[in-house]
Amino acid sequence: MSDSGLHIDIKARFGALELDLSERWESSGVTALFGPSGSGKTSILRLIAGFAKPDAGRISFGEEVWFDRSGSVFYPPHKRPIGFVHQGGQLLPKTVHKNVHYAEVRSVKRSTRPHPLLWDRDTLIEMFELGELLERTPDTLSGGERQRVALAQAILVQPRVLLLDEPLSALDGTWKARLLSILAELAAVQSLPIVYVSHDTSEVARIANHVVVIRGGAVVASGEPVAMLNAHGFGRHGSARSGTVLAGKVAAHDTQTQLMSISIGPHRVKLPLDATRPVGSDLRMIIHASNVVLSTQAPVGLSVQNALAGTILAIEPDEGTALAHVTLTLDGTDGASLVACVTRAAVAELGLAVGQDIHALIKTAVLAR
Repeated sequence: MSDSGLHIDIKARFGALELDLSERWESSGVTALFGPSGSGKTSILRLIAGFAKPDAGRISFGEEVWFDRSGSVFYPPHKRPIGFVHQGGQLLPKTVHKNVHYAEVRSVKRSTRPHPLLWDRDTLIEMFELGELLERTPDTLSGGERQRVALAQAILVQPRVLLLDEPLSALDGTWKARLLSILAELAAVQSLPIVYVSHDTSEVARIANHVVVIRGGAVVASGEPVAMLNAHGFGRHGSARSGTVLAGKVAAHDTQTQLMSISIGPHRVKLPLDATRPVGSDLRMIIHASNVVLSTQAPVGLSVQNALAGTILAIEPDEGTALAHVTLTLDGTDGASLVACVTRAAVAELGLAVGQDIHALIKTAVLAR
């Protein structure tokens, strides 16, 4: 039986950071390396790409061995079938046109894809709106423009694996959403495996099929994105940092009200209509704890459209502040939960307690996927 996917079993030291990693990731979809700055995410990506050499271990993709300390095997980056986007969009000190041409030359010289990606040079230039940038050099580009060029270049080399290190950090919200859609299509439709480094919960919720949580150079958890992000993607200090990722399905479109209905088990959440999300499609949404209001009774006569019934699972005071985080499980779901951030005074006045029935009113939700 032939091997598949990316297999990493390495040890390496970068200053005070010691990496110890043994992982096997599937040769499809988006694997997100998620964790705080300085946890080792970028170092792992550089080791996979061949820009740094581990102190011990082995790295392979499918049946190709890219590094094996015991067998003295080390493929440099240009011999690994990868596309790599560095933080900040690192480019050659030449015009955008020459950077794009260089990527084309690399794809011709060493393409190992059994089936070429469907997007050619002209398609990518149009898709990333690079036409007006072709005669400019990297030093005249904004950070977001450099990242767009670098991403188009990485795709154009026809890689078998795409390695992305905070590839959208300099982009505004509109471009970020567009490029996340493009990357999701690359992974799903064109079967290009992507390893995506980020500490941004919303980005990872939007794109990931699998999440690997990195802290202190080691994997502390890995698994399905909703569970991983709810456990590791939100803090519990202040209302701004806390929240929940919920998985749902588009149940209906209402063109008259310009709303769509999202089902979460027996519950329905109404959000602004997005015609690109057909009925029946899966999605994820992020609900910040500050946008959840709690009521001990079913709401009547309120403008808030979304009210979910549940049971209080935990109440955690936010030490040193007037706030508390209340976690509830949603009735009729397979363990779906929601976090609300309220004042400690509200907890006392409402007599909130673990096990109590509660209604959560959602003021705003952000679509992630």
